[in-house]
Amino acid sequence: MLNNRSKLPKSGFTLIELSFVMLILALVASLAVVRVNGKLQKAKLQTAEADISAISAAFSGNGIAQGYLDDMSSIPGFSPAFLRIHNLLSKTNIVAVTVDNNGKSRRIWLDAYAMDNGINATPPNCASFQTFTAWNDSAGRGWRGPYIKSGTKTKNTNPARIGLFPARNDRRWANDDTFAERGFYPEGIPDEVADFVEGFGTAGEQALGDPWGNPYVIQIPPPEAFKGGSLAPDTLRFKYARIVSAGPDGILETPCYMTPALNTKGEDPRLFLRLAGRMENGETTARGDDIVFFLNREDIYEEQE
Repeated sequence: MLNNRSKLPKSGFTLIELSFVMLILALVASLAVVRVNGKLQKAKLQTAEADISAISAAFSGNGIAQGYLDDMSSIPGFSPAFLRIHNLLSKTNIVAVTVDNNGKSRRIWLDAYAMDNGINATPPNCASFQTFTAWNDSAGRGWRGPYIKSGTKTKNTNPARIGLFPARNDRRWANDDTFAERGFYPEGIPDEVADFVEGFGTAGEQALGDPWGNPYVIQIPPPEAFKGGSLAPDTLRFKYARIVSAGPDGILETPCYMTPALNTKGEDPRLFLRLAGRMENGETTARGDDIVFFLNREDIYEEQE
C-alpha cells in the first residue's frame, strides 16, 4: 500500500498571514477598550451629576425635606458666603459675624470661638453655639444633620486624609500632581477671606469625593467680584455660589478667585469671577472639563448684578 501523505497539500498560515490576523485582532481589541473606557467615563460623568444634584438638595432642600439652608438661614450670625461641603457632613463650623472695638464687622469661626472661650460662649451679635450645632424644636431652627450621610471618599496617598479634604501637597496617587497644583488651593484669595477659606475647604475636614477622587467644592465669589467691592453683602455673593467637580482631568479650572490668568481673558474680571467664566457669547471654555452647578440661579450670562 502506497503512502500518499507526502503528496497532500500543506495547510496553515504563513508569517505574513499570521501578522495580518494579529493586526486585526489588535485593532478590534483597541476599539473594544476605547468603547469600554468611553462607557466608563460616561458613567462617571452621570455619577458626578447625580452627586451634585444630591449635594444641592441637601443644601437647599427639595419637595420632601428641608435642607441645611432652610434650617440655618434665620440664625443671627449665619453667613452663607462661607459654606463648604463639610457643613453637610458634620458640625457646621459656621462663620459668625462679630464687631471689634473699632466698630468694624469681622468674621470668626464659631467653633474656634467656643473652643477659646468655653462651649457656652456666644460671640457678639450671634445666636448661641448650640443653635449652630443642634436642632431646636421650640425655635424651629438650628442644625439637624448630617444632611448627607454617605458618599464616595476622596483619594489620597496620605491614609490619614482619605475621605477628607486634602492638604496643599497631598496627592491622589504617586506621581500625581498635588491638589494645590491642580487648583484646589487657588492663588489670589483676598485677605479678608483667606483666613477662612484658604482653598475650598480646610485640610482634614470631611469632604465628598467625585468619581475621579477629588473633593467636590463650593465656589463663592469674593466681594471684589461685585460693584460694591468689600461692601458687597454675603447674600449677593451667595447668589452666585456653585458646586464644582474638577472633572475627568482632575484640574479645578473654574475661575472664582483672582488669578494672573484672568488678566489675559479679555473679559470683565468681576463678571468672569462671579459667572464662573461664562462669557457673553455663551462659551464656558474657561472651566475646562469642570462640572458646574449654581445653587440658586441659572447658569446664564448677565451683565447686571
